[in-house]
Amino acid sequence: MNNYDSRIPSPVLERAKQLGEDQGFLPLSPFSREGESKIALCAAACLAYAGWETRSKQAAKKFLADLVADSSDTVLYSAFEQLNWPRNLCEFIRIENDATSPALRLSTFVSTCSALQTGSA
Repeated sequence: MNNYDSRIPSPVLERAKQLGEDQGFLPLSPFSREGESKIALCAAACLAYAGWETRSKQAAKKFLADLVADSSDTVLYSAFEQLNWPRNLCEFIRIENDATSPALRLSTFVSTCSALQTGSA
């Protein structure tokens, strides 16, 4: 993977890790429903949500509503583009998420975010 650390601020990466850890797992992209009102975000969606959340809670809520309404990866790619992040980063994180076994997805995502922070990704 290329160096993306200059594109995504460290607080966004920290928040994305926290979102995943708060969920306790990462589903296949883009999300899964947990009951009637709870949504679990995939790795790329956690990152996009964190990016929007740093702009405003309203922007994050709109992203989530769009994601649930559309239920496709198109919303993820669009979010990364609107946040001025490389589309191929979204693709990398989404593919890594979906190709990783469920038991390892969260720890893999946390490691990827940490690598992005240090510039070693």
